[in-house]
Amino acid sequence: MLRDAMLPLFAAHHVLVMPTTPAPAPEGIESTGNASLLTPWSLLGFPAATIPCGLADNGLPLGLQIVGPPGRDDLVIQAAIAAERVLGRLDLPA
Repeated sequence: MLRDAMLPLFAAHHVLVMPTTPAPAPEGIESTGNASLLTPWSLLGFPAATIPCGLADNGLPLGLQIVGPPGRDDLVIQAAIAAERVLGRLDLPA
């Protein structure tokens, strides 16, 4: 039901672009952060990719998530490549 309700989004848009997480990555290794923006797409079977798109105030990378309709992994990959060309490659902290 929920998956079917999401499908009309892709009639108007080839892919959806949104933050990977609602907040920057936490420092330390206790947590990888809040996955509330990732989990629904994975559970519903929508292909998604994440690319780094900048750095937070704490110097850790911010992610940009690109989601496509089921079975269209190719659109997600094409959009991720195009976004990386526009944003440039990010030098991540060591």
